[in-house]
Parts: sequence; structure tokens; C-alpha cells
Amino acid sequence: MYYGFDIGGTKIAFAAYDGALNLCHEERMSTPGNDYEGLQQLIRSRVEQADARFGARGSVGIGFPGVINSHDHSIVAANLPSINGRHLGADLAELLERPV
Repeated sequence: MYYGFDIGGTKIAFAAYDGALNLCHEERMSTPGNDYEGLQQLIRSRVEQADARFGARGSVGIGFPGVINSHDHSIVAANLPSINGRHLGADLAELLERPV
């Protein structure tokens, strides 16, 4: 299974795909404002729910409007203050116990 998150300033789109890249599930939810911990927990809950639903440990990818700082690998995202300056991929990898 493959899980994708498209993180925007007001909404997050989540989708789950099987090994043949067929769409199995999708949903949209509100971005939790300037709450970094809340954002991580929202992603964690969706991943855990999908793992249980599909009986598999899915791979996780995230997309966001911004870039990765080449000096310290933090995120530069003007319209997402909750992740700006953070290391979301690394933090989620630790939280989810899998590469992100």
C-alpha cells in the first residue's frame, strides 16, 4: 500500500493506493492551523487507520507547497507556518516508524 498526503494551507488530501497503484481510498480534512503536533497526530491517525483497514503497512509520502532548505533540510513553506522551519519528514518517520 502507498499513502499520499497533499498538505495545503487550508486542507489536506489523503489517498491510499494498492501495489498496482489503483486508488483504494481518499479523503480530505482541514489543515490544523498552526499546530505542528496536531498535524503530526492527524497524519499518524490516518496512517494507522489505513494500515488496519488494508491489513498492510503502507509507504508514506507527503507533498507541500515549499522547498527543503539545502543547508539543514528543514522545510521552507510561507503559507504553512506550522511546518516552516521544521523537519516534517524526519519527524513523521520517527513517529510512524517507517520512511517518509
